[in-house]
Amino acid sequence: MKQCQRCGRWGDVERHHKVPKGMGAGKGYDFPANFIDLCWDCHRGNSGAHRDPGVMLQYKLEVQGYLLKTLTKSHYLPEDLVKILKLPKKQAQKVVRPLFLESRGYRREDIIRQLMGGKLYE
Repeated sequence: MKQCQRCGRWGDVERHHKVPKGMGAGKGYDFPANFIDLCWDCHRGNSGAHRDPGVMLQYKLEVQGYLLKTLTKSHYLPEDLVKILKLPKKQAQKVVRPLFLESRGYRREDIIRQLMGGKLYE
C-alpha cells in the first residue's frame, strides 16, 4: 500500500506520467520528476489527471519548472541527462536525436522542449 501523492489517501496507487507518454508522437520519458503516484480517483476519476485538463496542465508546469530549475547550463550531452535527471540512457539518446548538436552540446531549451513533448507551457 502506498499513499496517493495528490489526495493523501492510502491504498493501491497507479504511476502517472505528468507529461504523458503519448505526447509528442509517443515521446513520454521516464525520469523521477515526471512520475506521480495516484489513487484510481485522482488518476482516472472524473476530476483525475486523465479527465481534467487543469490537473494535466498543473502537472506539466511542475515538470517544466523542475527542468528549468535543474538544467541550468546552456548546453548538455545525453550522458548529462542520464546523470542529472536519472533518465534511462536509451531515452536520453531519443531526446537529442532530432536536435542539432552544437560544439558545446545540445541546447538546454531544445532539450526541455523535447522532454515536454515538443511544447513549452506558460
